[in-house]
Amino acid sequence: MDELETFLREIRASENTKRIYKNTLTLFHRQYGHLPESSAEAQAYINQREEAGLAPATIGLDVAAFLRYLRFQGIATNRLERMPVTLKTPEYLTKKEIAALMVATAHLAPKTMVALLYDSGARIGEMLGLEVEGINWNGALRVMRKGGRQEWANVSEWGMRYLAEWMDSRTGNHPKVFGNRTYGEMYRSLKSAAKKAELPQFHPHMLRHSRAVHLREDGVSWEEIGYQLGHINPTIT
Repeated sequence: MDELETFLREIRASENTKRIYKNTLTLFHRQYGHLPESSAEAQAYINQREEAGLAPATIGLDVAAFLRYLRFQGIATNRLERMPVTLKTPEYLTKKEIAALMVATAHLAPKTMVALLYDSGARIGEMLGLEVEGINWNGALRVMRKGGRQEWANVSEWGMRYLAEWMDSRTGNHPKVFGNRTYGEMYRSLKSAAKKAELPQFHPHMLRHSRAVHLREDGVSWEEIGYQLGHINPTIT
């Protein structure tokens, strides 16, 4: 399967992601005798897998592989644009609750963290690892995703304003934006602010979930949301 080897060689992805894609496409090839030539073929295969009772997460990885391969080959993916599986409804905050949390966060470092976690959809560990040289003031932050992947996370003017204020006020020249602050320290600061905002069930990952839900409410496709959040599988959001 020269096409498969070329695809895996030329795409930008971690070795683990490539193994996942190779497994899905190899299984498809064994069944059909060729790699997918249309989104309709891929969708039919997905339907078979769903009917066979495979786990939603497994189906989601299949969809991610087909989307990436079809795009690589310049084939339309319109039949795969929908959200194919629902894993569970995430806990999230309303926009009003996000605003209340921002008001309740008194100190600038955790306030900036809240803004960036929500605005970028990044994980708290990814943001704590953000380096000063990883800031693109045009609206992007270079973060280290799970599995060691470096990616640019988009940030709006709103989020960048908080970041600029924090960078202007912080002292020292630590290479990381939030210095040597630990996950535990930042977690406690955010939980304290959430308590003041009367959000007792809050945990930092809810900011990531909230961003996904709000983007969807604004009409953004699940696939684009998945890429925004850094998922190799855009159906797990």
